[in-house]
Amino acid sequence: MKVVFFLLDAFKEEYLSEDITPFLFEKAKEGKHIKKIIPSAGFCERTEIFFGLRPKESGFFTAIGFDYEKGLYKNLWTLNFFGWIENVISYLAIVLLKRKKNIIDKYCHSILLKIYLKFFGTSKKLKPYKIPLSFLSYFNLTEDEFDLYKRDEINSKKSLFKVVEEFKGRTYIDAFTSLGGISNGDDENRIKLAIEASKNVENVFIPIYISISDSAGHYHGPNSERLKSELLKLDSLLQSSVEKFSEIDSSTKFLFLGDHGMTEVVKDIDVKMKISEIAIKHRLKTGTDFIYFLDSTLLRMWFFNDKSRNIFSEEIKNDSSFNENGIVINADVSSKYYLPVGDRKYGDLTWWANEGVLIFPDFFHNDKALKGMHGYRPDTQSTYGTCIVWDEHKVNDEVEKLELFQVYDLINNLLKD
Repeated sequence: MKVVFFLLDAFKEEYLSEDITPFLFEKAKEGKHIKKIIPSAGFCERTEIFFGLRPKESGFFTAIGFDYEKGLYKNLWTLNFFGWIENVISYLAIVLLKRKKNIIDKYCHSILLKIYLKFFGTSKKLKPYKIPLSFLSYFNLTEDEFDLYKRDEINSKKSLFKVVEEFKGRTYIDAFTSLGGISNGDDENRIKLAIEASKNVENVFIPIYISISDSAGHYHGPNSERLKSELLKLDSLLQSSVEKFSEIDSSTKFLFLGDHGMTEVVKDIDVKMKISEIAIKHRLKTGTDFIYFLDSTLLRMWFFNDKSRNIFSEEIKNDSSFNENGIVINADVSSKYYLPVGDRKYGDLTWWANEGVLIFPDFFHNDKALKGMHGYRPDTQSTYGTCIVWDEHKVNDEVEKLELFQVYDLINNLLKD
């Protein structure tokens, strides 16, 4: 018996339809359908699924965190020099050519990064993305700093991989992905690898990462015709894949998990510009007084003195744009959403965008504003994923909702059956 686990990134219940996803729609009726999967806050779903832990319990909230001691670009004078050039050009852009600042920043960063990579290479684990060059030495991966597949436990919670090992079986991991690992091609290629791996009787747990619902939702929108077209093709691919897995082992159990939803972007906010304006107004310098990180829905700041901390705290508190479009994470918010408390890794000050508000540009995207995003507060319909468990026995069961970290128990039980 095998468990094949399709992680359908950003696939939600609304995508189940006789017209768009007829195969998955049928499996949802025949098998166990958990209508709503409620994700935890942040961007560390792998830890939730494979260890059954929420951010407060695992210590993981965002994919990249402040970690100067372990920074993979630490003490590279060449990078710091390029970062200095980038900062000077960015300063001149906002003072002299404010309307074109983001365009100048974009091309300046791209050119300097290409020169740096050509002569000095990059970290094998943490890609530079669009992080300002002078900031790179401060950051490291969080959940993907370590190989999750080789960790037996986190906070005394045993991993699913360890559970499989105790059953004298193996997890085939090459069809999955992480920020610190390789992607092994596109969705179709990863499925092919998984099908071939299923011929080995020792491979009893086979997780497969499927990206198209996430990427199409980001770039075309969660309600777009392009997304519907991609989902129809994905549905056909999943149907043929299940048939092939079942031919190899008819007792195979399948789990299709949409780990979170996708929200339509209705407004974007240039947080980078606002931070630059506050810094110039109060003569504060990045690297000396503060640094920051821009996720698509989170502004995170770190302060190196009380002056910068007090100024930014006050400015953001009194700024109408920040107040209308998001909230500052405090103790009450952290408690409500089970966020890590007191861990500087995730910021001395963190501002969280409201549903549908996009930080743009951010440190991953600066070419074109996205039309769909996730990572909002996980208590609204658009953030929910969905889940289907199916095998030849066709249990025909429907569950209203389950939290994402509880999928760990769901998979654990499938492995034990």
